Amino acid sequence: GLPNRQYFWQTLEHKIRRQDPLYLLYLDVQHFKRINELYGHSAGDHILIQAAKRIKDFTAEQDFVARIGADEFAIIRLCNNSNDEKYNKQSCEKFADALLNAFIQPLYTNKQQGCTLAINIGIAHYPNHALQAESLVKNADIALGEARLPENPSRKFFSSALQKNVEEKLELETQLRKAITDGNFDIYLQPILDLNTESVVKAEALLRWQVRDEVFVSPDVFIPLAERTGLIVPLGKWVIRQVCELLADFRKSNLNIKLSINLSPKQVTDRYLFDFISSTVKQLGVDAKKLELELTESVLLEDYDKATHLLSEFRKMGVTIAIDDFGTGYSSLSYLKHLPIDHLKIDRSFVVDLDKDEDDKAIVLSIIAMAKQLHLSVIAEGVENKRQRDFLKQNDCASAQGFFYSKPMPVNEFSTFIDAYKTA
Repeated sequence: GLPNRQYFWQTLEHKIRRQDPLYLLYLDVQHFKRINELYGHSAGDHILIQAAKRIKDFTAEQDFVARIGADEFAIIRLCNNSNDEKYNKQSCEKFADALLNAFIQPLYTNKQQGCTLAINIGIAHYPNHALQAESLVKNADIALGEARLPENPSRKFFSSALQKNVEEKLELETQLRKAITDGNFDIYLQPILDLNTESVVKAEALLRWQVRDEVFVSPDVFIPLAERTGLIVPLGKWVIRQVCELLADFRKSNLNIKLSINLSPKQVTDRYLFDFISSTVKQLGVDAKKLELELTESVLLEDYDKATHLLSEFRKMGVTIAIDDFGTGYSSLSYLKHLPIDHLKIDRSFVVDLDKDEDDKAIVLSIIAMAKQLHLSVIAEGVENKRQRDFLKQNDCASAQGFFYSKPMPVNEFSTFIDAYKTA
C-alpha cells in the first residue's frame, strides 16, 4: 500500500528541484529473511504490511513514505523550520527514536504468531549532505550501513567523518582480500598451562596481520570486517591449514602440544568446513586429538541443530571442543548437557578482578562447580598475576592462559619458551 521505488525517486528529485530542505531516512527491518524462512512468504507479506502501517502511523501528513526494497523503506521528511538547523535535527532525532521504539512491540503474522522485528535507520540531510538525489540516497545508505553494525537497533546521521570511516573500511577490505590471497598473516601462539603440573599442555592459535614494519592491524578491526564481508571463510581456511602444518611439524619434533583454533559464526555455517578440516588433517598426517576448536555460545545457539551435528562429527574424528568467552553469552545453559563439549573457557572479564571482586569470585566458583558436575574441564583466560593463578588453582580450575605466563608469541619463539619454562 505504499509508493514504490520509482515514485520515491521522482518525489525526491522534485523536492530537491524546489530546493526544499529535508531529511531522508532509510529504514531496514532486521533479520526479515528469517520470517519468510520460519513462517512462509505469505506470513512475511503480512508482517511487511503491518510494518508499513506502523511507519505511516508515526509520520506527519507532509512526510512521504515509500517501500524501496524487500524489507527497506524510505521517508522524505521536510524541515519544519528551514532557518533553524539545530531544531530540525533535534526534531528528526526524536522522530527516528520514536520509530525505533515503535518496533519494540511485536508484529503478528496472519496466523497471529508474534515476531519482534527491530529496525535500523540511516539519515541524510539536503542540502547539507548532498545537493543531488543520487548522492543523498548514497549517503543515507552509508549511514544505514553504520546503523546496522551494533547489536541493538540504532539510527545514524551521515557525516563527513562517517564517509571517511567508510572509505577507510573499503580500503582496508581491499588490503584484506589481497593479504588473504598472498597469505600475508602470521600465526601467534599463547600457551595454556595445566595448573596442577604447571606444564604447557596446549596453545591457542591467534592471527596477526602486519601491514608494514612494526605496524599491525588489530584483530578487533580486521576479524569483524572479515566476518561482515564473508572473507572470514577463506581466511579461516588459511588459519586451519597453517595450524595443521604446525601440528605436523610438532609431531616431527616430538613436541606433544595441542593447538586450538577459534571458529566464527560464518565458518560454522559453511557447509564445507567439516570436509576441509577432515581432509587437511588426513593429508598432513595430523593426529586429530591434537586439534581443538573454540566456539562462542552465540555461535552454538544460532543454529543449534546444525551445531550439534557438526560438533558430533568433529568429536568422532577425535577433535576436542571448547566454549570460548563462557559466561558472557546467552542465559540458557541447557545446551551444555546436550552438545559434545570438552572445555569451558572462563571469559577474562571475570578473571581480571578475581583477586578483589567478590562477585567475580562467586561467578568463577559457580562455573567451576557446574563444569565439574557436567564432567567438563575449565580453562581461565586473562590470568595476569599470581593471586589470580593461586585462587584458580586452589579451587580446582584445570588450566589457565594469560600474560602471567606469556603474551601470544611468534611460532619460532614458542618452542624456546617451552624449553625455558621447563628449565625454570
